[in-house]
Amino acid sequence: MLCLLPASQSIQQYRKESGMRGFTIVGAKLALGLLAGSVWLAVQNTPQKPPETPPQEPAKPKTAEPAKTTPPTVNVDPKTFSLGPEDVILVRVWREADLSGQLAVRSTRYLISGEIIRPGAYPLAAPTTVFEAITLAGGFRDFANKKNIIIIRGSQRLRFDYNDAVKGKNLSRNVSLENGDKVVVR
Repeated sequence: MLCLLPASQSIQQYRKESGMRGFTIVGAKLALGLLAGSVWLAVQNTPQKPPETPPQEPAKPKTAEPAKTTPPTVNVDPKTFSLGPEDVILVRVWREADLSGQLAVRSTRYLISGEIIRPGAYPLAAPTTVFEAITLAGGFRDFANKKNIIIIRGSQRLRFDYNDAVKGKNLSRNVSLENGDKVVVR
């Protein structure tokens, strides 16, 4: 029962006049129960919003994982293709796992030492003459003996005169280097 009171009348006056003194507590409890029930129903019937999530940072790109498949094949001309130094090949022998694996192509190289700007080991990726090897190594130091360069090939000792090669003389001594050759500039 809903009752509206005139503004001039108080609750106590209304109770006296209507004779509802004993029902006040019960009525208050009932009103609270109805109010709580209606609030509960209102909450249940309201459409639920998804929980708000804080704005997220843009997705970071995933780091690439090592490929688990074989690398893509490249079309090559089998008539002109050859393996070079430092190439790595994969050999698979059918039903022989212990014979399969990656192998590095043994590099071919020569050594140059002595009175040269950059002494050390150099790869023989292409045919290289003594004259070219000296150029690749940066040339001579100030007091290098350009007339008495020695190429050590196994048990052989070959002589090369740089000055003669520049003049076009004794060009047969400007030999192509082979794997393991040692060029010594004194």
